[in-house]
Amino acid sequence: MTSFNKPAPKTNPLLWLGFGKLAREFSQLSEASDYQLHAICRSEKPDYSGFSPILSDVGEPKNYRSILQSDNLNLVITLTPAQRSDEAYRDGYVAPTKALCELFERENLSPRRIVFVSSTGVYGQSDGGWVDESSDASAEHFSGRRIREAEDRLLATGLPVVCLRFSGIYGADRNRLLQKVMSDARSVDPKNPEIIVEGAWTNRVHQHDCARAISHVLSLESPQEIYLGTDDLPVINAEVYQHIADSLGLSIVYRTSNDEPKAKRLSNQRLKQSGFSFDYENFKEGYRETLAAFVAANETALSELRQALK
Repeated sequence: MTSFNKPAPKTNPLLWLGFGKLAREFSQLSEASDYQLHAICRSEKPDYSGFSPILSDVGEPKNYRSILQSDNLNLVITLTPAQRSDEAYRDGYVAPTKALCELFERENLSPRRIVFVSSTGVYGQSDGGWVDESSDASAEHFSGRRIREAEDRLLATGLPVVCLRFSGIYGADRNRLLQKVMSDARSVDPKNPEIIVEGAWTNRVHQHDCARAISHVLSLESPQEIYLGTDDLPVINAEVYQHIADSLGLSIVYRTSNDEPKAKRLSNQRLKQSGFSFDYENFKEGYRETLAAFVAANETALSELRQALK
């Protein structure tokens, strides 16, 4: 375990690479006022949420070299590929990380802390067992392999890097599962509203808790190099779908096709033992506000679906 013992003065600069939803969520935290917020943006945004923008591609660190030379710099890296392909993940994760590390090495720069927002997709386990930071992280899928490659490049520098591996992020306007349940309701036979899905463990974390976890590891005096960011309750996918359907008032029934759930269950014990507590400990708590907003925004469509399913 590597220990980093530089406490953060309240005026520390914080540079966010990959400005997006998590950066905006972070800006709403009270702890955000402890930092001078800067963000690298590919294009102009209508709202920078308190960040001072620097227009540049993340993969061109020479364009924002001056701020990388700041004393006590905190760096948060949230990268996004242009599409879901091996080439896009290489260009979106590995290439910019490599360029950044080369600049740090060439100019002998040492930020106070680097938080790399990673993914539990680096784990390839699929037997339904428990996974934690000590588990083998050698996923065969290109996305997990490329993200792990970016992690390894950062960790190899010897700089104070923390990799936060988040599970499925939801909350705010992330409505993919809600839209899926509505799509299922449109296609199901009203006389037999049963949908069979392959049973698999799913793991998730609310966007708000993601931002809080980033703030938390920035504040730790001696963080470990890797943390899993996931809530307290791995759950079978059919149970999540059913809860959403019930909350939307849609009379469809989800059942699993197998007795032994696949995929993996993720443990958050290392993060909790470091002093972190979740505002949304499970998916039912986390979806409450999102579901209420979704129902209000889709009242007419939901009413029509309820009628069709009677």
